[in-house]
Amino acid sequence: MDRSQSQFAYSEWGAVVKSYTTCQILTNTGVVFFNLTQAYDYVPDTVSFTNINKFLGSGFLSRNQSTAASLWWGESLMSMYWGMVVWELESQRRNKTSHDEPFVRRGTVSFTRNESYSDIKDLRFFNIDYRFILDLGGGHYSMVYDPDDLKDPMTAGSLNAEDIYPNIWIKTDTLVKSVYSTVLTDLGQMSPSTPNILSDESLLEYFTANFTDDRKANIKTGPATERYTTLRDSTGPLGTTPSVIATTYICQVPQLKSAANMIVAIVVADLVLLQAVWQLYKLTAETILTRRQPLANYCQGCLGVQNA
Repeated sequence: MDRSQSQFAYSEWGAVVKSYTTCQILTNTGVVFFNLTQAYDYVPDTVSFTNINKFLGSGFLSRNQSTAASLWWGESLMSMYWGMVVWELESQRRNKTSHDEPFVRRGTVSFTRNESYSDIKDLRFFNIDYRFILDLGGGHYSMVYDPDDLKDPMTAGSLNAEDIYPNIWIKTDTLVKSVYSTVLTDLGQMSPSTPNILSDESLLEYFTANFTDDRKANIKTGPATERYTTLRDSTGPLGTTPSVIATTYICQVPQLKSAANMIVAIVVADLVLLQAVWQLYKLTAETILTRRQPLANYCQGCLGVQNA
């Protein structure tokens, strides 16, 4: 995986996490780049919020805690921290509304990998850029972005330290790291220089340490309901397997047609063209002659009647 970027988008109607990945493949003819986009919404438009008191998972990446334990834990991390971030935003919104203060109506937080930091637990692992729209009431809104008193680059750690509203930075950072690790696992990335929560037991223990305490009463996450140290013996081993991305192209290798096929194709094309030219010539000639001799198409009997 060559480059990656993630985005958390929130509005009063829901929240979506998207990741944008650029991959490269070495081939005999050179390097081939292609882009992948992943989207995750724990409560999509097809599901009512009245159903979030039960686990809404629907076979995420062929869920199997024994044979695909890493992806099983990846889904658990994503649903858990999605719920935590949305819960925090909704709580802040209710609190601001009750005090007649501006609240976040919608916004996006973008995360870009900072290669200077290799420890995924580090709050500087991603650089952050954000935009929020505040509802001021009475149909008035304002845009919030880039605090003037904060030096670039912005990170979850620096924004949290300054308590920049809305302070969801650490939880959102963990949500995006969960997505990042899940995408790495799904794509079969096993580079030792690329940290992955789902292939390292110590990292998974760290990021699931508060699973039990952080489960919210308003949302049922899963499939894991306890931290990794509790469920380690009931799941399969962590690990990543190589992924194969295949596609089929029409006429991958250009080939010349046989002489017979080429002759038939040329003859057919010429006949079609000649017929079109002939029909155009007939139409033009008939139009010109009709204008010059209006009575040319009349029979002798018709002409006699007309002269009489």
